[in-house]
Amino acid sequence: MSRRWPASGAGGLTRSRGCKKERRGISRRENSPFGVRANANEVGVEAKSNDQGKDAMALYRNLISCDEPTIRGSISKSLGILSQAFRVYGPRSVIISFNGGKDAVVGMHLARAALAKHCEDSGLNFEEQKLRVIYFLSQEREFPEVREFVENQVSKFNLDLITYETDFVSGLKECIEKEKHKRALETTEKDPFPMGFVLGTRKGDPNCGKQNHFEPSSDWMPAFMRINPILDWDYGQIWNFLLWANLEYPSLYDSGYTSLGGTHDTRPNPHLKKPDGTYFPAHYLSDWTLERAGRDLRRSSDMECDLQKVQPGFSSANARTVGLIVVGDEILKGRTPDTNSPYALVKFREACLQVKRVAVVPDQEDDIVEELRRQVSACDVVVTSGGLGPTHDDVTLYAVARALGQPMQRSRKMEDHIRKTKAERNGISVDEVSLTDGEQAMATLPLGSFLRKNPDKPQAWPILQCGRVFVLPGVPGFFEEKLDTICEHFLPKRRKTPLLRARLSVDELSIVSALNTAVDRYSRVSFGSYPLISGRKEGGVQTVVTAESENEAEVKEAMAYFIECLSNKSSVLSVDTYNRLHGESASSD
Repeated sequence: MSRRWPASGAGGLTRSRGCKKERRGISRRENSPFGVRANANEVGVEAKSNDQGKDAMALYRNLISCDEPTIRGSISKSLGILSQAFRVYGPRSVIISFNGGKDAVVGMHLARAALAKHCEDSGLNFEEQKLRVIYFLSQEREFPEVREFVENQVSKFNLDLITYETDFVSGLKECIEKEKHKRALETTEKDPFPMGFVLGTRKGDPNCGKQNHFEPSSDWMPAFMRINPILDWDYGQIWNFLLWANLEYPSLYDSGYTSLGGTHDTRPNPHLKKPDGTYFPAHYLSDWTLERAGRDLRRSSDMECDLQKVQPGFSSANARTVGLIVVGDEILKGRTPDTNSPYALVKFREACLQVKRVAVVPDQEDDIVEELRRQVSACDVVVTSGGLGPTHDDVTLYAVARALGQPMQRSRKMEDHIRKTKAERNGISVDEVSLTDGEQAMATLPLGSFLRKNPDKPQAWPILQCGRVFVLPGVPGFFEEKLDTICEHFLPKRRKTPLLRARLSVDELSIVSALNTAVDRYSRVSFGSYPLISGRKEGGVQTVVTAESENEAEVKEAMAYFIECLSNKSSVLSVDTYNRLHGESASSD
């Protein structure tokens, strides 16, 4: 869904006012476009005093007194998270990931403020503690503007910088080992000491899944705590904060860049391009789902999202939620009916999976990428339908690779399978098989993908799984066969959720009061109400009310209570159990 800035402007976009380029690579806006004037001295980040502790404390006081409604609550929550981090781990064991991007800038300044408050409350000297930040530098691929910005901020705010010119995994391991060695020299304690890394992770970032504000590192990483203070912030709040607080940021954002990676995979956002070929600033972007439209494959040092690795051995055995993406211009244009979605919804219900979202998207890579990122961040498992094959509009695999931040590479297993299938079909040996360009394209898959065979039909075409995404063909017969295999063999076996259905001889308006009363009393029971079209054939209106919960006794109690609340109890025609409306036409508003 497209979201708009609260200020007016052409096309609903905010207008830039007072952009000030202080030095190459660094930008700052003197006035906020949200009607809130926040000059540098008011917020405390540009004060002339050399006392960093006083400056940081002034920043804290201004942040907690923020009256900008779009960010006030988020600021308070984030400061609370960081305060807990410093209280539990201590200032020297909390390290801020500072790669110079907009999210990192917000996180760094929030941490400065929280550390100042922690030092004041604990009687510590802010100057002696110094905020610790870590920077993973790629000499060949880092934007010069970003590197200059990081160096400037480190000097300006007296940050304790740790720099690693390597990939983030190697650098992180080295950092933790050095901290362990240093701690061993300072204390006789043998137990592992806790460390926390403050990240700029936000919900919707690729591969960040269902992280919480405090999330232990994955088992393939060294042991530490991921601290995500801006996890619930959206793109608009990030820019609202930066502009309201008048904070400096890399000048690339004023040139149309909305998400920064490396020079090899980042370009200005095409949705901000002007007719003259230049670009609007990043904060002009009105549809925040397009934040990463200027990004290609993610760089390997992107700490925020790589910390949750897409592992080839991802298990779907504990999945509880699922999303479905149907790809096809022919469906959106009405040339072909979508039969895969209804079939999938029935199968998911039979598998006791909660469907979080169903989307139909065009054969456009950017659209598929955006929807995949959205669903991967919200669902345990995602199933795609369509967009596979050798033709120009078969772009689903490339979209999956981009969404998961993985490069495309030739799969020897898929190539061998294609050769074997082709040899059997033509009655020749595998050595005699040569692959066409189209077949070679079909054997090129996202890195980390693996092929899952049908245990009942091992010779059948394998199912492609990329992390938590199952990539299926769009042809209904093939789709249904693959989905049957997934639900039967690769998803958890759970007891079906108890569900009761009451059929009433009155319309929905007559039961509103009773239904609301039951909903308020039984918060753990999911109620539904559906006008039944087939009831009109019998000369009257009918309504179906459903009650569903994992607790069977509670479902029965809730339905009985709803019926008791009805003003006309004789309107109840029947109460029974069901999984779906067999042969009935129901509608819900």
